Amino acid sequence: MQWIKQIKQLVQDGIYIKNLNLIVVAASKGLAAGNNFILPAFIIREVADSVVSLWEGQVVRLSEQSIVEEGLRPAFNALLDAMLRNAPKSEVIASAEALIVAWQSIQTELRDLADLSDE
Repeated sequence: MQWIKQIKQLVQDGIYIKNLNLIVVAASKGLAAGNNFILPAFIIREVADSVVSLWEGQVVRLSEQSIVEEGLRPAFNALLDAMLRNAPKSEVIASAEALIVAWQSIQTELRDLADLSDE
């Protein structure tokens, strides 16, 4: 459970490259622990890693940062809170799915923003 608390703190501190990389490391520890949270740990790691891949080596605009913060923070928190209180598996899975949907929605929003700036 320590890795979950660590990720929760990192999310609270801000969703930016350094913290996202630390979230990937913490989620990997969750995977290695092999408990009931393997799937959520995998999803958390993959979402965080996807954001890092998108931003790494680029200048991140404030508008992009805000979109990601506002979209992912609530989804991360809902999943992490469900895990911390040992919610029923169905609630944890629903929260994990909501994180995936949030990230997919954010990717679409970021693409639309990039298209507008290209015009």
